[in-house]
Amino acid sequence: MISTGQMITRRWYKEKTDDAAASGQIQGKESEEKSSGAEADKSSWSVAEKYAHKYPPHAVFSEHGAVLTRISPCTMVRIAQLELFAKRDDAACALRLADYVIKHEFPDILAEDEIGDEAFTSDGLQMQDAMLQLEIYTAKRYVSMYRRIADRCAYLVAQWMRVGYVQGNMNADNILIGGKTIDYGPFGMMEEYDPAYQPFTSDDDGHFSFSEQPTAMLVNIYTLSSTIAFLVDSTVKDPAAAAELHADIKAVYDVHFHECFSRHFTAVKHGKLGVLSEPELLTALPQIAFKELISPLYKDLLTLMHTHRCDYTVMFRNSSEIARLLLESQGALSVSRMLELTAGDGAIPVDDATMEVCLALIRDSTHIPGKIEPVEDVSSGGIPWREWLGRYLRVLVLDTIVQLSGDDAAAEGATLATVIARRQMLQNSTNPKFIMRNYMAAAVYEEFNSMQTARAQSEMDPDSPPAPININDPGLLWHDMMKCIENPYDLPELLRSPGLDKYFAKSPSWAIDLPGLAFMS
Repeated sequence: MISTGQMITRRWYKEKTDDAAASGQIQGKESEEKSSGAEADKSSWSVAEKYAHKYPPHAVFSEHGAVLTRISPCTMVRIAQLELFAKRDDAACALRLADYVIKHEFPDILAEDEIGDEAFTSDGLQMQDAMLQLEIYTAKRYVSMYRRIADRCAYLVAQWMRVGYVQGNMNADNILIGGKTIDYGPFGMMEEYDPAYQPFTSDDDGHFSFSEQPTAMLVNIYTLSSTIAFLVDSTVKDPAAAAELHADIKAVYDVHFHECFSRHFTAVKHGKLGVLSEPELLTALPQIAFKELISPLYKDLLTLMHTHRCDYTVMFRNSSEIARLLLESQGALSVSRMLELTAGDGAIPVDDATMEVCLALIRDSTHIPGKIEPVEDVSSGGIPWREWLGRYLRVLVLDTIVQLSGDDAAAEGATLATVIARRQMLQNSTNPKFIMRNYMAAAVYEEFNSMQTARAQSEMDPDSPPAPININDPGLLWHDMMKCIENPYDLPELLRSPGLDKYFAKSPSWAIDLPGLAFMS
């Protein structure tokens, strides 16, 4: 980012939500409940109610301008840019851009199914067949590119779901074809878990909200299919050969994307819950099969988190400590003892002392203010926290049995302690400890804006030197923010920075619904 030294004027939000509410800018259920002093129960709102309180910027501000340059390791080509030439029926430019993308984003495609020079002889029929094969080979590269784009985008959106990131505006012109997070909408890191979370004020129907991001990405993959078909038709003149490739294109959005996302998101769920066993092992060992338990366990956890307004980052980060406490509460477990514990179908009982510590960690993550009922006494859909924790313990024990069984475990000298340590490492490298909460980003912005303002004012006084701007001042907030961004998982020990634990916390209450932080345009 480079300062321009110029002042810019733009529309943004007033500093306090109450100011906007008093002037009639905020509409809907939330402003009504705020004015009555009642705490809004957002978990029961419909999507329309959740979005009713949002509004676009309504005040004009002047501030220091700057130029922000974004860079990409490969290309900055967006999905819509490739689609643009197809819509214009410009085959030459579309093919040229597609070849550029393959060369820079997917160079391994160029090594696939190469045609040898021996295919081209003086025989007319063989030459004609060789030309057809060359056309098919060239067109297959575009289908392979499409398949890889789908895989990368499926992986990307699974990682967004892992960390609670909401891109904001997932139109095709805002998605890089290489499957990277480089082009942003009005994005945000979800704090309180809400499947309908969307900071962008213009997405009234929530098409790009947190839980809808996989579907939104699939829509982009689907719309890209017509462009890939255009590339194929512009390359292959034989109708039968083109028809086969069209079937391959259809399979990408009908089957391949779903399979890729399912695989990537299964890894996300396993990592967040601390399931170490590979999915194929869970199927290969029917006597301790628990593959079918994981998705319902994860789904019910999200339901509980939504009901109790849990902070997505804090809750999942605390889950590694909860997993350790639950397993260690069972004492020195042998494989035979673990098999006894899991002989039934239900949850494994948890002693009261361990349960209370686990529930305290859950309480730490809730955004419900003031004095509330104990979390353990509030149920959601008949799924109380106590029952869920017992089911979680069952999955942990079954996973531990797999880790301590077999030749590989014996060769590696696996013990209960090493399994617990590996599980904590998996969870802590999957669930970030620090995220860039919007109030943090705003604070850094204001910090630098104040420094720039002070410098500008001093430059107007000819009798005093300009106020220095020392970005290396260790007392600046942005240094802490950079440390959090550079090491969001707080791993390993050697990279940990003292004094950052204060950022492992929910946002302050004043920031929860503040315009420009909670929502924006």
